[in-house]
Amino acid sequence: MKIAFVSGDEYYKSVFDIEYLNTICSINYYKLHQLKTLYKDIKGNDIDLIIFSEIFRIYDSTSELFIVINEIKKISNVRMLSIDVNYPSRDLLREIEINKRKDMVILADSYVSGLDNSIDIPMLGALNFDNLHFNFLNGRPTLKEFLMYQYPEFTDRTYDVICKLGKPKPLRILITLLLLKNKLNNLYTNISFSKESSMTTPEDLESYLRECRLDSIIEEFGLYRASKELLIGSYLGSTYSKNKTNFPNKRPNDYNVDFNSYAEIYTESITCELDIIKVYSDLVAFTEKTFNNFFDFKIPLPIDTKINIDYLKKIGFQFPIEPCYIESDDTLDELYVKINKWIKNLKQYDFKKMWNDWFYDAPFESPLHINHKLIVEFMQTRRDDTGFMKSKPQYIATYKLLERFYPNMLSDYKNWDNQTYLFLKRKELL
Repeated sequence: MKIAFVSGDEYYKSVFDIEYLNTICSINYYKLHQLKTLYKDIKGNDIDLIIFSEIFRIYDSTSELFIVINEIKKISNVRMLSIDVNYPSRDLLREIEINKRKDMVILADSYVSGLDNSIDIPMLGALNFDNLHFNFLNGRPTLKEFLMYQYPEFTDRTYDVICKLGKPKPLRILITLLLLKNKLNNLYTNISFSKESSMTTPEDLESYLRECRLDSIIEEFGLYRASKELLIGSYLGSTYSKNKTNFPNKRPNDYNVDFNSYAEIYTESITCELDIIKVYSDLVAFTEKTFNNFFDFKIPLPIDTKINIDYLKKIGFQFPIEPCYIESDDTLDELYVKINKWIKNLKQYDFKKMWNDWFYDAPFESPLHINHKLIVEFMQTRRDDTGFMKSKPQYIATYKLLERFYPNMLSDYKNWDNQTYLFLKRKELL
């Protein structure tokens, strides 16, 4: 078997178990400017499967890439797979998304039933988590877990509850307003407008709230005072948190940890968009926003869909405080009532005390330690012979690749790492 990887970068090497694939087939790598060479090799019957990186979907049908793809179809029955690190299209018709997928199998970092030519692996969306939390010293992987214990910031956290939301989507603004209204003890909340708009004045913010149709909710539910407290600030995520634990990273300016609160309220990027989950009511998708809480020993406080949370619970992650669930048919008015009640309920908890009890409790009994150990187990913890890390999502992606294109090789792959296979099978992830 001969596989061609076509990519503008090396993201694909973090998606598949390259070490295993190298044992069963020959792999050729092509950059986008080498498409004519790829075409020539296919014409010579030297390629069985082409795997395009995520860059594939940003090109339109008139680009050189698609012209070559169409030419390949004329001369060969070669199979084609695209790695898609984007969630289902915001075109709110399923037919549009299905049509985009018709000519190629898509390996997607989400789960949506009923989409043709799709291999759905929700956990792929968290692979960039590894770049934030795994360090390399002298060519060997070193967990930042031990290093972060050495700093006072880790055990003496600044806030009881924190909520830092990027991208000012309507639901996220509503959450922020309700937090400001209810004034939880020792709360920090911020929503980032930094890259989403040119907002610089209070008047810009008022205009934005009107565009999001939130001005009527502010008026209806008496949130005017809270709206005046909204921070028109920049929050670029834990990646850029300034603190003493500034570790070297593949991306030179990154700051890699953010443990400045005992509990964190968070939303996921796409499952907090009501228009999207109305169309895709069974959408399951994750980013590092969820897993940062687990790795950084925070008490997770998600506002998310039940199907998303249930997927995590199936794996074994724990939510000691019941999440606030978004339903696919919720309106902003209904969510106001639901979220307001949930936030008021949070006032009964002493998060600092809970954190200290759980962190210094026996690890096998503490939700903080259970979540942390599970995310460490699930994500990348060692380099393979190719110089790249290996993780459970990579195993799933490789398994699904073989299942779709080369099912006769599955038994061999199960034996390659039987422990991982059984782990994922018991979690119903294969």
